[in-house]
Amino acid sequence: HRPTWNLTEFQPVAGNYYPVNAAIYIENDNLAMSIAVDRSQGGGSITDGSIEVMVHRRTLVDDFRGVNEPINETDAGMTHYPPYGDAKRIGNGLVISGKHRISLSSSRSGASISRSLMDGHFSEPLVFAASSHKNVNFRKAEFSAIDSSFELPENIMLITFDQIASTAASQTLLIRLGHQYAKGEDDTLSKAVDVDFKDVLPGYEIQSITERTLSG
Repeated sequence: HRPTWNLTEFQPVAGNYYPVNAAIYIENDNLAMSIAVDRSQGGGSITDGSIEVMVHRRTLVDDFRGVNEPINETDAGMTHYPPYGDAKRIGNGLVISGKHRISLSSSRSGASISRSLMDGHFSEPLVFAASSHKNVNFRKAEFSAIDSSFELPENIMLITFDQIASTAASQTLLIRLGHQYAKGEDDTLSKAVDVDFKDVLPGYEIQSITERTLSG
């Protein structure tokens, strides 16, 4: 469907497959279903009421789409291309796996359940381990970079909280807040909200705030 011109689709499968980087959902007036992914993959709704995802694609023969070779990735690489070799794949075919979290909800709430689910699934905390000569206590069950008594609005997420400079008298912090919803995705959660940094950083005396680009 294109809102401003008539679309004639000659390849109904390829023409309706899209990159799924975080989540995919379908919805109608009675039900919404969302699938959150932990890695980029292909996805589409080829028939009404269905979702399909392609975690990994592997072909053993050339599909004649221009590369002149099969899409056959193996775990041990391949020999050299002619004239130095025969371009033969070595080893077993790659096996790609992932996690898919499925969520169901009533009515047209696909964007709402997708946004809240995909950020926590795609950007899970990273756990590191290292040796130490000191006795380190890891029994703390939770951690919050901001005041734990303050809750950000439901549609705002903390993306970055980083100390980029520090002196005896002051600290310079890089803080990124992200609005999770695009315009029109949800009647309530897509609206703009205000966040007071005094609430985010209690106990700090804020001397100045400088707006930066997305890259910081």
